[in-house]
Order: sequence, then C-alpha cells, then structure tokens
Amino acid sequence: MLNSAMKALTIAVYADDYLLLLEFISSIEKELPTATLKVYGSEDLLSSMPPESMDYFAEDIDTLANSDILMLLAKLPDESASLLDKYEGTALSIVDDYDNSDVIYIRDPLLALLDEIVEANDGCRIILGLPLAIYGRPGIDALMQETRAIYTFDTIEGEDALLPMPVAFNIHFYQNLPAVSEKKAKWEKQLAELRKKAVVSLRVNPVSTVYIVDIFSDDSLELPESETQEFYEPQEAFSLEDVNNDHRIAQLASDDGRLNSFIGDYFHMFTRNLISAVKSAAS
Repeated sequence: MLNSAMKALTIAVYADDYLLLLEFISSIEKELPTATLKVYGSEDLLSSMPPESMDYFAEDIDTLANSDILMLLAKLPDESASLLDKYEGTALSIVDDYDNSDVIYIRDPLLALLDEIVEANDGCRIILGLPLAIYGRPGIDALMQETRAIYTFDTIEGEDALLPMPVAFNIHFYQNLPAVSEKKAKWEKQLAELRKKAVVSLRVNPVSTVYIVDIFSDDSLELPESETQEFYEPQEAFSLEDVNNDHRIAQLASDDGRLNSFIGDYFHMFTRNLISAVKSAAS
C-alpha cells in the first residue's frame, strides 16, 4: 500500500533514449497514477516520442530540480551537471558518472540478479545471451536496419554499422562487449566482478529485448528472494514473443535442478527495478 505522501509525488526524468523511457512512463502511469511526471531530453528524443507522451516533457531542464525524485536514465549534459548541486530531492541514476555521493546508483538488473544467484549457489557456469537492447535504441535500430538491408540486398558498413560484425541473423561471441557507448563502461565493470565468482560465456543474440541465460550449477539451483522480479515455470511451449509480452521471468529447470534457463525481457526487468527504486525513495 502506498503511503499518503506518495499521492503528491513529483517525479522528474532525464533521458536520451526513448525505449527505456517509454517503459518507465507506462509503468509510472499504472503503478503511481497520482504522481506528477516531468521529462526532459534532447530534441532528437522529443522527435522520436509518440504524441501522447509529449505532455510529460518540460521545456526548461532546471525545472527538474523542483521534483521529489529525479530519475537519471542518461548522464546530464555538462552544462546542466550543476543541477545536482542544488537538488534537494532523491536522485536515482542508472549511470554512475557522478561524484555526488547523494546520487543513488541503480545497478544493471540482469547482472545484479546473476550476482545474487551466484552468491547463493556453488560452481555456477553461465551462458549469458544478451539482446540488442543492451545497447539501447541504437542496438534495436541496427537490428531493424540490417534486417531490412538483407532483404533489399543493401549493405551497412563502416561508421553506419553498430558493431564490427553484422547484427541481423547473426550471433556475436565476446569476452567483453565492444565499447559502443560510455554507458557500457560500468556494465563491463559489473561483468568483471561477476566473473570473479563464476565462469561466464557472453554472446549477443539477434533479438531486440529478450535475454536468455543458461546456468549450470554443482547442485540444484536455489533462487534468491527478489522483491522486484517474479519467476514462473511455463507449462507449455512458448516463444520470445510470449516473453516480450510478460513482465515475469520464465524458468526452465532440468529434473535435477542443476541446469536452469531464464528468459525475460530486458526492458521490463529494468523498469521493475526503476519503479521499485522510486517507491523505496518515496516511502
């Protein structure tokens, strides 16, 4: 039950990628319908948003400082970085490029969950299959553009290509993700920490938002209790499309429980963590 203080909650968001932003807005509308939401972003972001979301946008970035909670889905522009110095609310961020100790960093939800699983189980070996959503909008755009290019016999090369190898109808095997954006720097640090506790094989699959994780363990795998993520065991055949339409994480386990596959939507997973962080900050 949300407390009465949350009824007048004002939430501000700074973003540079509309995909996660749209998921976040949708979740706020459903779970915190009485909250006032204001969004600020670049002109490029504005041009990519659907018309029904435009009412949320603020014209002056300084107005974000007047909110109870400030959600940073991207790094603030250099000219606006001082906004945090005068901000008196709760600042939450998925990027940790801020020296301000008052900014609460929200870890990548998939790596955070895997870290909890590894801590609770011995001998974990992980095959981590990532979607192009790990790169945000550029990743999904690259998948769509290259898929179209194949059917029209075009090629996308050089500066127009997101990754060194084709994305569509392909699987990339990496020790570490290519440094396509600064956002992945912290992701790589988290992955390095996970690799100190478990063997991890990394690949990028030609799908938009659904991840597939296979975990082999010495004994039957025990799942940690999670306040944000919900697991379920499918009782019949399903597809990635089914997972994309579900906010839960599908779990497939072998009879002895030592082989487990987890399939979920990366953006849905991220949004659940963001909403949980907002509720915690407001309580």
